[in-house]
Amino acid sequence: MDPQTQMAFAFYGSLLFLMLVVWRDKIERNGLLFLKRTEEGVAGINAFGTAHADLLKIVGNISVGISLLIMVLASGALIHGVWTIFNAPTVTPNATVGIVVPGIRIPGAPFYIPLFEGLIAIVSVMVIHEFSHGIFAAAHGVKPKSLWLFLLIIIPGAGVELDETMIMRKSLRARMHIYAAGSFANVVTAVTAALFINFVLVPAFQAMTLSVGIEVIDTTEGLPAALAGIPNGTVITSVNGVDVSNFNTFTTALEEVKANETVNLATDVGPFSVLTTAHPDNPEHGYLGVIVDPRGKREVRPEWSGKLGEVARYVIEKSVGLFTYIFILHLSIGLINLLPVFPLDGGRILVDIAEDYGGGIKTTAAKMLSSFLLIVFILNLIGPQAVTWTARLLAY
Repeated sequence: MDPQTQMAFAFYGSLLFLMLVVWRDKIERNGLLFLKRTEEGVAGINAFGTAHADLLKIVGNISVGISLLIMVLASGALIHGVWTIFNAPTVTPNATVGIVVPGIRIPGAPFYIPLFEGLIAIVSVMVIHEFSHGIFAAAHGVKPKSLWLFLLIIIPGAGVELDETMIMRKSLRARMHIYAAGSFANVVTAVTAALFINFVLVPAFQAMTLSVGIEVIDTTEGLPAALAGIPNGTVITSVNGVDVSNFNTFTTALEEVKANETVNLATDVGPFSVLTTAHPDNPEHGYLGVIVDPRGKREVRPEWSGKLGEVARYVIEKSVGLFTYIFILHLSIGLINLLPVFPLDGGRILVDIAEDYGGGIKTTAAKMLSSFLLIVFILNLIGPQAVTWTARLLAY
């Protein structure tokens, strides 16, 4: 177990200890779910929503239109994800969705997030998502009852408690504003983070550094890079004799590599010869099974050498990483919550639309679609590992 994972388990263990011992009189427990309610912040949410009700209703109309489009696109992506998983030519297909816990590497997860950056990003996701639900509810006259934090084993989360009876008395448009608010706010935050990275942080970082290669962040177990013994943190400087000082030159060099072809990599820890496998998206192309930092490995320019330059580089580099994780988590949570799967926000929108436009068979069809997409979601979640385990069993 690496130090980052040990630190993560220590943190989540401490949080669980707080809930079980220090806050035991204030914690609600239901099996492995530990929940703490609070009314702090509720008055501010209600005051803001009430004071800006007219503007929020205009924003709500926009959010519903965008959310409906995302619901369709996200559903299509899920279905395509299942098709890709069960038709992948590699032993370990890429995951479309997965469980991500900051600081802990989970098999089958689509990406890994460090503990510190991940916790900041997770907190921002929870605060923005749940506060948005509460603010838009207040704008429509539904005062939030409380806020709550929960811990499901080691998976943190949060929520806002609303009066469901009052919500159901509101118009369809009002209900859709409330349901779409959290996910729409997450998507807007993700877009804002992406703009800040690309137009502020990246230009500042590039102005003071030079790219010297491509850094390996992680390798996929059972695939060529891992089998060749390439460690995390390795800096690749050339592919088959072609210098790769940035991500574009790296991907261009790999485009020339075929499946089952040996690739010679020059790195900062020595040379590696890697026998490729078939690429998941194009069986004719070679695949290393390596995750790299698209920013490349960069060194401070001579004119920025010294302590001040190193500190500036460190701050910018860490900021890029942090806002990248904020972008990833906000976008992921926003898209997942807009899936037409009940009781997610998208599922509630779908069912409410069906009930308001006739009910009966339309509601039944909406619930059947929701159930189908739930199965598709679960297949996306467990499919990659299921395919991997099945392939390994058949190999014996």
